[in-house]
Amino acid sequence: MAVRYEIVPVAANHIDELLADPRPADVAEFLAASGEGPDVVLARAVAISPECWAGLADGQVLAIFGVAPASMLSGRGAPWLVGTPILDRYARGFIRLNREFLPRMLAGYSHLENWVDARNTKAINWLRWLGFTVHDPVPFGVAGLPFHRFDMQRE
Repeated sequence: MAVRYEIVPVAANHIDELLADPRPADVAEFLAASGEGPDVVLARAVAISPECWAGLADGQVLAIFGVAPASMLSGRGAPWLVGTPILDRYARGFIRLNREFLPRMLAGYSHLENWVDARNTKAINWLRWLGFTVHDPVPFGVAGLPFHRFDMQRE
């Protein structure tokens, strides 16, 4: 039977499900960047993002994602995603569906940019596949570990 993928507006139960089992690479990235855990980082991201979505596979939460305003004056948004370990199992189907959301994200911002932990090679590959430019790593965050800035400009 085919897997049913969907992207829906995020709800409290999606957040609870994700926080019960966040992807280890995401937790490591949060700690290296801000020193904060996924509960704090996700709560902040959801609170400041005008729209957030949950990616599901057969009703299970794969990830929660959105775009936070980085600068309304310059039209910059910061895309973010927090996953669960099952995201890796369903990555191909989710990524295809997720790619359809890029125009929606870019509709509200002329430029998308954020940082990704250099150790998170799966996220880096996903960002490149989506069409983001991934820059050379530089020390970043409270831990000073290598992170890549990534960005995309609306055409």
